[in-house]
Amino acid sequence: LRLPIWINEGLADFWSTAKFKDDATEVGRAIPHRLSALQHFARIPFERLVQVDGLSPEYRRPGLTPILYGQAWATVHYAMLGDDSGTRSRQLSAYLTAVSKDENSLAAARAAFGDFHVLEQQVNGYAKRKLFRYASSAAIAPAPELARSSKNSGRSPPSERFGCDSSLPNRRPNAMCSSGVSRWSGKNST
Repeated sequence: LRLPIWINEGLADFWSTAKFKDDATEVGRAIPHRLSALQHFARIPFERLVQVDGLSPEYRRPGLTPILYGQAWATVHYAMLGDDSGTRSRQLSAYLTAVSKDENSLAAARAAFGDFHVLEQQVNGYAKRKLFRYASSAAIAPAPELARSSKNSGRSPPSERFGCDSSLPNRRPNAMCSSGVSRWSGKNST
């Protein structure tokens, strides 16, 4: 499956923050250098962003790639975790379905996301925030040794520590999930 560059890079950055722990997996933490790029460079119109390919200057020129990656990450993060209504998550899913069937990226984006100007305003406003939600998911059935170690430590087992956050879009009713917040200070940290 060959995805358009913006969604490929946006999803890669979103999942690059995954942290695997004994009792949970976290995804979607803020990426400081992506947020910094959004503050320091002019934005690429969304209509252009969805058309960027391997020969595009936004992808090939080092001075332009930070904003491409920043916008791609911010759009994916907003759709997956930032839009409390879940609308943008469903639209992102529709877009991915269409491009996976070889539909033109621009046509698929128009059909899925609707008014690009509205989406740009939402993502731009979202990227100015200092706090960003991330998702955390516990194992559905913890291994017996993990449950025993939780009992011995005085901590509740993972199934009792993590509740479902109904504000997360597309959550499965039986999934044990929670969300947290990652803070960005406005400075690029390492």
